[in-house]
Amino acid sequence: MRKSSYFLSTATALAAFSTASASTNFDYDPPSSVTWEECNQDMRCANLSVPLDWAKPHGKQISISMTMIPAANKEKRIGYLMVNNGGPGASPSEYLVAGRDFLKSSELHQYFDILGPSPRGTAGSTPVKCDPEPWNRRFPQRPQTEAEFEEMREVFHARGQSCVNQEDNDILYYMDTTSVAKDFEAIRLALNNETMNFLGFSYGAFLGSEYAERFPDNIRALALDGIVDHSVSGQNIWGPEANGYEVTMNQFFEWCEKNSTCALHKIKNLPSKFDAFIDHANKHPISAPSCSNKTSDVYPCFQNVTGDEIFRNLQSAVCFPSEIGIGSIGGWTTVAQFLYQAMFKNDASFFSSSQYTSHSAVEMSYVSIFCQDFPRSNWTATEFQIKSSVGSVATPHTRGLGEFWYLQGICMDWPSPVRNPPHSLQPAFAGRNMTTPILLVNALYDPETPIQAALSVQRQMGENARLVIRNGSGHTSYNTPGETHEAIEKYLIHLEAPATGTVLKD
Repeated sequence: MRKSSYFLSTATALAAFSTASASTNFDYDPPSSVTWEECNQDMRCANLSVPLDWAKPHGKQISISMTMIPAANKEKRIGYLMVNNGGPGASPSEYLVAGRDFLKSSELHQYFDILGPSPRGTAGSTPVKCDPEPWNRRFPQRPQTEAEFEEMREVFHARGQSCVNQEDNDILYYMDTTSVAKDFEAIRLALNNETMNFLGFSYGAFLGSEYAERFPDNIRALALDGIVDHSVSGQNIWGPEANGYEVTMNQFFEWCEKNSTCALHKIKNLPSKFDAFIDHANKHPISAPSCSNKTSDVYPCFQNVTGDEIFRNLQSAVCFPSEIGIGSIGGWTTVAQFLYQAMFKNDASFFSSSQYTSHSAVEMSYVSIFCQDFPRSNWTATEFQIKSSVGSVATPHTRGLGEFWYLQGICMDWPSPVRNPPHSLQPAFAGRNMTTPILLVNALYDPETPIQAALSVQRQMGENARLVIRNGSGHTSYNTPGETHEAIEKYLIHLEAPATGTVLKD
């Protein structure tokens, strides 16, 4: 892939990394060295011990797993670039493996050791453990009666208790993002005390902002892609996220109408046909034949799918419109093919959720982390029904369903306490003048991190942050080639941040 001329070397970008003194009030004694071993062919892997409870730094320890793609050009190496691909609960190691070719073709690979630490509580590091049985129970996605509401709540309660009942599972109570940010500072100190270079996507952007709040003096460059606003509660995030999902679906419908590559291109009145399909699937669940086929990529999963259940996996699918880039399943062209199969061929296998067979899974980590970062709302059945009605009116194609609809429900009875409640970043950045501003990036039409969140976080950080907007659809921007991808690389390598409000076409 051809790069723009601004990636030519400059004295600033190629200068040896600087060091930063450890932030005050941070009690951690890093090891004298980190032992790296070969893994995943040409990658390197290592583990680092950190405190389970940062309030007791010399107490029980847990393990943080790290995977690295070494810099291609040792002479021009700038330093480590820590990457978090979001989730929460996703594996940065898997991200590096899946994106190996893409990352190795990037300019970042020339100048950085690209490092993917797996956050505490996730696979690779010390994981949270739960009994899979309750996590495989289905529940009403939009309870319409008190009985359905209690059925949903009982499943959610059982999921939390399935984690409480596991032996040696103290990590369950210490998975908040503040603790993860402190783990990343420990990693930075252990890796020769180099200044922090960080690229975070979605939840990773949230993690990056938490790190910046606590350790702003230890940062060289911080690029946050797909912004989460932690100054608002989970129930208040729900509305903007639901609207972002709805807007993205409208973009998808318009794309199908204009592009013959869409399998639904010839379907007249596609939005209304989609709505009718969801209604039908809620009354008569759609078959998912691949879920019983042990050779299938989606096995094991539920053998049929309701309309409301389709929304969660559809939201993830429309996140990546492009056919190329890390995370893409083939872009909207492939999503349209799967929707066509579900709507007209009675095969919704792609939209069926996985069934768990082990005591560690991404969703278990995902819920455990989120529920310690956002407060709980003790909704009544009536209040939940009202929210459901509001969602159906405000976002008629997606019915208000999405990640935060699910999370605000499951967190109601979650057993571990909220350790990192929502708060504004403004006090931490007021009066501060960072040498290199933080780079915030968001798509204009994002189904998971709406543009409103990015605008809010930029206001909280003030002149210490620059916001770049990609005029397009999808979730995050770096993982697809284009102007925004190049702007992020230019920032991380050359420390050049575009002006706030810059709009890029792709």
